[in-house]
Formats: sequence, C-alpha cells, structure tokens
Amino acid sequence: MTRRILWADDQRDVARTMSELLKPLRCNVLLAGSGTEVLERCATSEFDLIILDLQMPPGDWGGLWVLERLSAARVSAPVLVLSGEGGQQETIRALRLGAEDYVLKSAAASELAPRVASLLATSEDRLAEWEGSLPTPVALALGRFRSEREPGTRLRRLLQVQESVARHCALVALCLRIGPNEPSELARIRELLRSPSFGDWVSLARRVRKWRLLSDETSGVFGAFDWRKLDGFVRVRNDLHHGGEVGASRLLELLDDATVETARLLGVMCRHGFPTCVEVSRIDYTGQHFDVFAACAVGQPATLPTCGFSSETPLVTGHSYIRCFDGPVASAWPYLIMKSGTSDGASWQYCSLDGFRDTATGNEELRYVEARSGSRLKGVGGTLKELQQRLAQ
Repeated sequence: MTRRILWADDQRDVARTMSELLKPLRCNVLLAGSGTEVLERCATSEFDLIILDLQMPPGDWGGLWVLERLSAARVSAPVLVLSGEGGQQETIRALRLGAEDYVLKSAAASELAPRVASLLATSEDRLAEWEGSLPTPVALALGRFRSEREPGTRLRRLLQVQESVARHCALVALCLRIGPNEPSELARIRELLRSPSFGDWVSLARRVRKWRLLSDETSGVFGAFDWRKLDGFVRVRNDLHHGGEVGASRLLELLDDATVETARLLGVMCRHGFPTCVEVSRIDYTGQHFDVFAACAVGQPATLPTCGFSSETPLVTGHSYIRCFDGPVASAWPYLIMKSGTSDGASWQYCSLDGFRDTATGNEELRYVEARSGSRLKGVGGTLKELQQRLAQ
C-alpha cells in the first residue's frame, strides 16, 4: 500500500524539491501551504505522516498553531517537524505538543528519508505500545493478533480486532444512551443484536454515534471510524469466512492496510480516552458524595487493576458500570458483564452481549462472548425481556 504524506510548508517550491529525498520510499506526497490548509486536508483525507515546517502561516510559527489543533481535530497521523537552526525552543515546544520527531533542514539530505521510513514502519510497534491502555476486550483481541506470525491468520486476527472495537463502542454507547429512541429505531437495534456479525456491529456503531449520550467521551473514537474502510474489512472477513482465496501479494497488501488503519484507530482511542467498564467492589459515603473503589477492565492483565472515583449517586457493589472520565457513570447491564472473581481480581471474566433467541415468554437467556477465552456463554445473566426493558428506557 502506498503511504500518503502531507507536507506542510508555505514555500511550495522548496517543499517540492525536498520531497524528492523521499522518492526511494515510494510515498505519495501532497502539499499544504498553510496551517489552515493542513486542517482542511486532514478533515477530508487520511494521511500516514505529516511533515510540518514550523515557520509557516498563520503567524510566524504556524506549525505550532497546527499542532495545538490536530488533537482536537482527531488527527492521529504522526508528525515530523522540520526545524531551522534558530528554532530550538520552538522545536522543543513542538515535541511537547505531540510531534513524534524532528529533522533540521540543514541535515535533511542525510536524515529525512531514514526518519520518515522509521515513522512509517512503526504501526505494529504502536499497537504493542497501546495494548495496556485499551479496553480489555480490544486489548485481548490485539494480543491474539500479535502472537500470530502466519500472514493469513494474522489478517483474520486483525479483522477480529476491528470487530472488537466496533462491538465495544456500540455496546458502551448503548449503556450511555439517553433515550427513548423511536420505536422503529429500537426495532432495528433489536434486530442487529439478535445474532450480530462483524457487519452488524459496524451498522450498530454507525447508528449509535448519532445518539444523545451521557458523555461526549466516545465522540473522538466514533469520529475516527473510517466507515468506507470498515465496510471493506467486513467484505474481506466475509470472503475469508466463506472460503475465498486471497493471493500472497494481495494478502500482504490487505494485512498492511489493516495494520495501518487499526493502529490509527486504536491511537485515537488511547489518546482521546474511552469510557471504562468497572465492577464496584466497595463504596464509602463521605457525607457529600460516594467514594467508589472498583476493578477496571483495561489492558489484558492477569490481575485486574483497581481504580477509585467519586459518584453523586450510590452504586451497587458487585455490579458492572461504564465509567466516563468526565463524570457520568451508567449501568452496563445487560450489555456488558464484568466479574472480577477473587478479591484480588486474579480470576475474572469480561462478557459482551452476543445475541439472543426469540421465545414466546421473552425469558430466553442472552448469549455472551467471554473476552479472554473467546467462548460463547449462556447463563451469565440477563434475559431477552430485560434487554427489551433496557432498550425501552
């Protein structure tokens, strides 16, 4: 897959000449002449790397202006700064604002191409770095991908990571939903949850991103979804599931594309934060609020980490909740069920809703998938009637 680089410099002729240094990397280099143009391009296109000249409009140090706004614009592409000899303080500030690396213009002839190659080659390294900060079901799926070496199996595992992100985001949004929705919308949601496939989770995530939620904390990740690419990954997953053949070169191309896209999406999830599923273990009332102590579903540890936070309303020990860092807490039942097991959190389960079967009474038990084993379970808790009641709230 050809990597796309956005080169930002108000001196386009200089940028065009310097970009010749990257010819051996066979990248597609696009130019932007101002900080405003960088943001405009990033709003409509995805890039694998941004090369940023610090001295450009707006103002004298427009590159810094861009860096201050890239995070808010949900741009996750790494940034390499081009710096002049007299811009040491500005270069330091650029690194503090999130730039990955810098190259002095005077050293560009020898250093630019190797630095760019290094940044473009680190998608899987970034996945390893973020594994411990991701929601547990996503981190576990990512760990299974990283443990494989055969390309075909790696591609299947990576598509499972994408599915785990879509599932987790959709279920968290269901927990945080401020309802009720229109009856026709609820009927469609219920149908998608009946026996959800990868495509169903993507469809559900598409719908829930438009809802009113208790927190805006999910907006960064929902805004980062590339729906066209997700649809493409669903088609690939379906083809592989039905025995479709993929040639060796096409397989490597798909694997590379999926790795880059997954690293981009998970990077947004880590940088912007995402609501966490917790199981409450203890609650203390201070006279003004409740101090809550809970096991947190983050990463894939042998022992679940613990966290503490305040709540204005009483929670129930042993129950699972979605905790948002900007304050709101919502019940996870019956979409997500977390069981920390022993008191030290060393034996635990994390179960995500994975379908149901209609019955006349509505007492059919819901089906769940357990994150660590990948096993599909019944009897974990929750019935179809309870799901319908929660959807109607």
